[in-house]
Amino acid sequence: MPRDSGDRIRSLWITLSRRGNRGHGDSIQNLYRCAGDDDWIAVTIRNDDQWAALVELMGRPAWCTEDLATVIGRREHADNIDRRLQDWFAGQPLANSVEGLAAAGVPAAPVVSPSLVTENRQLRDRGFFEKLDHSSIGSALYPCRRLPCSPSGPLLLFRRRPWASTMVSTARSLRADR
Repeated sequence: MPRDSGDRIRSLWITLSRRGNRGHGDSIQNLYRCAGDDDWIAVTIRNDDQWAALVELMGRPAWCTEDLATVIGRREHADNIDRRLQDWFAGQPLANSVEGLAAAGVPAAPVVSPSLVTENRQLRDRGFFEKLDHSSIGSALYPCRRLPCSPSGPLLLFRRRPWASTMVSTARSLRADR
């Protein structure tokens, strides 16, 4: 994997192969089906601490041997790890899995069907959707293009730099002196 800026630049010309949900980095990441009708979880293990936390949460299963304690070991056994995690998550409730992993510092989130995204309370409360009338389906919620807002109003993402007004006034005074 690329380690310095020269390697990163050279890697831009490499054609990446398909890897499913697995990324091209050192992380273990995938989507796993949980117990429930159609419950899925997205999990990423980026480092040894997150791996140790996951192993602890799973109750230290025998298959989690010392050779999996490092990124290199996990990369070499990625397919086996995926199969084992698939089996483990299949017996776990989604909500408990997300909460347990998040509390342990492991990046995890429920996978939400696009048709259910508009039911997300956080997105609704933040004004992410707006109601629009559509000629075929009637009124529906759609993602809107508004700038992110705070309770006091729109966030000012494009602010004048504090020193900019000083530069402008200095330039004006220099021109006036001519």
